[in-house]
Amino acid sequence: EALLNSWFCSVTARTAGFNSIDYAKMGGPALLCTMVLMFIGASPGSCGGGVKTSTFGILVTYAVFRWRGHESPHAFRRSIPQDSVDRATSVVIWPQLNEVATPANANPSMRFRSALT
Repeated sequence: EALLNSWFCSVTARTAGFNSIDYAKMGGPALLCTMVLMFIGASPGSCGGGVKTSTFGILVTYAVFRWRGHESPHAFRRSIPQDSVDRATSVVIWPQLNEVATPANANPSMRFRSALT
């Protein structure tokens, strides 16, 4: 039953948001893992939230290649264009800047607009 619950929680954290356990009783590492899954989100073509798995994959690949001293990343014998890396970076960074620039008590519908002005 624990295996089925963990599988269900990991899938729904990325797609539907349902839960079968009390998140208030979860420990810190389990909550962190759930938040990472929610941030990464679902795969392209689905309606799950978060950044898409392909976007996250591009960023991880880019980070590994830069750490190893390479200029341009490639995966599966294909190069990843710098434009794709730039778009993936903006998809991840822009919402974070929006959260930092908006007061905590602001109307949630105004957060995006306030970051643009």
